[in-house]
Amino acid sequence: MTIKKHGGIFGRNPAFNEVDANKLNVDNLQLDGNTVRSTDTNGNIGLIPDGTGSLLIGSNNQASYVAAKIRKKFNGSVSVQFDGGGTAIYADLSMDANENLSLRLDPGNVVNDQTFSITHDGSAIAQFIGSSGDVKVNQGNLVIGTSGKGIDFSANTGAAGVTSQLLDDYEEGTFTPAFYGSGLSVTYDRQKGKYVKIGNIVFFVIELGTDAVSGGSSSTALEISGLPYPMDTNTDAAQKISWSYGFGTDVSNASWAAGSVSRLDLYLHNNTATTVKTDVLATGTNANRLYITGQYFIG
Repeated sequence: MTIKKHGGIFGRNPAFNEVDANKLNVDNLQLDGNTVRSTDTNGNIGLIPDGTGSLLIGSNNQASYVAAKIRKKFNGSVSVQFDGGGTAIYADLSMDANENLSLRLDPGNVVNDQTFSITHDGSAIAQFIGSSGDVKVNQGNLVIGTSGKGIDFSANTGAAGVTSQLLDDYEEGTFTPAFYGSGLSVTYDRQKGKYVKIGNIVFFVIELGTDAVSGGSSSTALEISGLPYPMDTNTDAAQKISWSYGFGTDVSNASWAAGSVSRLDLYLHNNTATTVKTDVLATGTNANRLYITGQYFIG
């Protein structure tokens, strides 16, 4: 491209009255209308401000309305000043020696909290709210992408026996409980189980009812199988039957959660902890109604 003092470009005749060719260097730079692009293979364009130290966008006058002003700060960070006609808001982008990237909002003299928002299609997905330090998720979920990670509460002082302050799991669902015992055959008219797992503790609800039972024995222990997770081998957990009726023998005071298996062993609540046997189950219809609520730890 040729630029002439008092001349023109490719036959056109715009005025370049004060162009000093000794101070204008055009090297791998293409000017096309309102577009400035690099023709160099790396595509880089360096825009170096004058002595003010700022690159102005929206105005060529520091004293007038400036849409955005970009400058390099003394500490090596890059500052972007946004001015909507009122007090300017600054956003500093910096990287430390360990290549940790930081974005800091500086409201200057503004008293109210400033909010940094991540948006999609014009709506804020997440917001970092000013001096309060809160993070607000407006859309979608906060997704933990790695198993075993979660929300760490270790900033709080735990009790003397604390072993973890990491909330690393939440789960809710259903399971299928069943009366269990060797040789036992059961037809159900009610067979429901729901659970919620928070960290390493499982809360559950069981509802059972039968229409037919065979194979009961006075020598076979009666259990309830189908729990969603095996219990911690080091922590047995006693559960209480909330309500029961329609059994051949009263079991209202029975319950127990044995460790290391996904079953409840049923024991009578007496001095000898008598095991409930499968022959307590009534064999007719609309029988053996059982409701249990409880919780236990997993390994």
